[in-house]
Amino acid sequence: MLNSDLPATEIKSIKRHDFHNLNKLALQYDYIEDGCVIIENIVEPDFIAEMHDRLIVLFTEIICAERLDFNNTDNLDILHQRILQISSERAESLLGIGRDFPAFFKLISSPNIMTLIQALFETKEIQMVFDTCAMRIDRPYFDRTNLDWHQDYPYNMQAVNTATAWIPLLPVTETMGSLKVILGSNKHILPIVYRTETKKQHFNAKYIEIAHINQLRDQFEADGVVVPTIQPGSLILLHALTIHRSGQNHSDRSRWVALSRYSPFMDSAVYKRNWFTSRSKYPDIFRNYHPDLFSESSE
Repeated sequence: MLNSDLPATEIKSIKRHDFHNLNKLALQYDYIEDGCVIIENIVEPDFIAEMHDRLIVLFTEIICAERLDFNNTDNLDILHQRILQISSERAESLLGIGRDFPAFFKLISSPNIMTLIQALFETKEIQMVFDTCAMRIDRPYFDRTNLDWHQDYPYNMQAVNTATAWIPLLPVTETMGSLKVILGSNKHILPIVYRTETKKQHFNAKYIEIAHINQLRDQFEADGVVVPTIQPGSLILLHALTIHRSGQNHSDRSRWVALSRYSPFMDSAVYKRNWFTSRSKYPDIFRNYHPDLFSESSE
């Protein structure tokens, strides 16, 4: 992708939709046209609270197992920091296991969210590949979970119009490294470089990068729009081809976000390949279906 192919710089803002007054056609248009929308008043508080509480209990049990003290009023950030002091390895392992809670699955498949996704794709047959979901914990000044400019599609290889939902458990402000997106950039699949050695590092998601990213980064930054503060109860819906990045968390609190992906089961391309996607067993499946856009590095 050359500079001349990039979307023209234009002052845009991310469209907001209220779930309780949802206009399906307007939602579909904004999602396809811009590649990113904010849905407000959609996630029921009980589902957020249950996931939050499960993490609180797990963290306190870990601290108790290490025979350390804690206060009943300690919040998620304080408890996670205590675990980090016990063992950085154990704290990092928590980045991958939050999705293992039944409460996580209940949250990402809650009735309002499924109603939204079914309206977006006009089907009740929705594919959710659990391997590509995550309970993200982005610690302050912890760089490994932050991704440079990228598209989600090579990471998940579901339908090209797959929707990624960012569902905050706690408020996410701009200082916490919120998303930056290029609206309208979801029209083409970009070539990638797959880094084999990086992929071997646990919890390092930087094994895929856009080809020639060093030449494109400045323009991406100029064209990008920062996602504003998102409160629990709202979510960000991101098209799989939207060019975006996450920022470094410069606050004193972690960013707690449930991340899930949704696509229509009967997408023609996925159907033809018998629903093969980028599960844990096939992280480089992109090469099989887009060999002209795939290159590999030993780094």
